[in-house]
Amino acid sequence: MRRNIDKMSEREMRVKLKELSKFDTPDARHAINNPQHIADLIEHIGLTQEELAKRLGVDPRSIRRYRARGAPYPVQYCLEQLARY
Repeated sequence: MRRNIDKMSEREMRVKLKELSKFDTPDARHAINNPQHIADLIEHIGLTQEELAKRLGVDPRSIRRYRARGAPYPVQYCLEQLARY
């Protein structure tokens, strides 16, 4: 599997998630409005887009949009929480 240079490594993702875990309650001030961050979280979670959409209660097309354009903070927070476990 080819690794995209722009994507976070596993170690970088763990460090980022540890940093974000300081925020146990949602707080939009900690939003990272970056599509690459959302894509990294989705990849780290390891579910298909359809499985992830079902867990989040959204249409699979929404997951594709989040990867391309970023996600609203409530979705970002849910993805971060899923990625932690």
